[in-house]
Amino acid sequence: MTEPPFVGPAKLISAALICFCAGGLYGWSALIPVVENKFNGSTEQSGLVFSIAIVAFSIAVIVSPRFPPNFNGLRGCVLFGLCGAMCLVVAMMVPTYWLFLIAFGLGFGVCSGAIYINALATAAQASRPAVITPLMVASFGMGGAVYGLVWRSLVTQGWSAHALLPLVISLVVACLAGYIVDRRSIRLLVSLKEVSSNSTQVAKPGLFMLLWFSFALGSAGGLMVLGLAGKIVDSIGATATLTSIAIAGAAIGNTIGRLSVSGFNYAIQPVNTALLAVSVAAIGLIIMATTALPLLVVAGLITVAAGYGAVASTIPALVVSIYGKEKFARVFSYLFSAWGVAGLVAPWLAGVIHDRTGDFQMATLVALLATIGAVATLLSLKLIALK
Repeated sequence: MTEPPFVGPAKLISAALICFCAGGLYGWSALIPVVENKFNGSTEQSGLVFSIAIVAFSIAVIVSPRFPPNFNGLRGCVLFGLCGAMCLVVAMMVPTYWLFLIAFGLGFGVCSGAIYINALATAAQASRPAVITPLMVASFGMGGAVYGLVWRSLVTQGWSAHALLPLVISLVVACLAGYIVDRRSIRLLVSLKEVSSNSTQVAKPGLFMLLWFSFALGSAGGLMVLGLAGKIVDSIGATATLTSIAIAGAAIGNTIGRLSVSGFNYAIQPVNTALLAVSVAAIGLIIMATTALPLLVVAGLITVAAGYGAVASTIPALVVSIYGKEKFARVFSYLFSAWGVAGLVAPWLAGVIHDRTGDFQMATLVALLATIGAVATLLSLKLIALK
């Protein structure tokens, strides 16, 4: 069996730029004041926007790889990127919360998910997928870091929903660049049906379910606090400056966690990297659950973000190493439903708990329990499925 054709750096960079823009979805918490001020929404409604976005994102990840080849790879990134830009323009203009929910949560969520899986599929066909795939995941996280900070600044200055404009412009520019690269490429997009020789391990029957629950529980703990990061820090009396630092720090921590995976995977197995990641997230949640000091809560939040980011990058690398390049997009698209379930339940549940109890203490404890559950399933994965 032969290695798939090499995907050149121009395509990888173009896909990464569009994926970076799609990652703006992770900066959502900076837009919570838009829902609360422009639409007079509650914390629960703010959490619902992110929950719907994650469900839409997950559905797109599952469905997109099954589209015809012309809608996959870099070309798929370009097409869905332009659609995402249009959804964001609509979100800036709508007068009601429910239309904003549809345009941003549902519309941009779908486009962001389709971009994400197409960018990862492109990275998985590179000459060194164990390195490139986590970096592609990191580009998505970096988008959340940058746009979260930009949105926070613009919303504070009174831009409201028009704070989305920088993302619209950069997304259109990235898509135009990707279109040029795709048109000038001599080689066709690499087919995911080609056979890879980089994995010789035979997947055992229970492996997929262990992966699914590991991903779901490991994501739920992070999403429960990161989806409402700004609100959590505001609720303990932090200054506006510290809240901005928390949002930016969480996004940066998320990105650093994602970037660190490539290095760790050289030294230890991906499953061990995942165990390290959820352990880091658990430490952050313990800090958040045991203190009310704003600085310590922010430190805990950033720690959770780093662990969560590492989980997000480790799972794709683990899928490639077990199932190979041939099956990556299909297997990972199904596996990503775990993140969708976590994304539907976690931010919404955190908002509900806050509205019922008046704080995020109980939500943090629930997030910690989910993370401990992820440790248990990953240990099972290591001791049973991968022994």
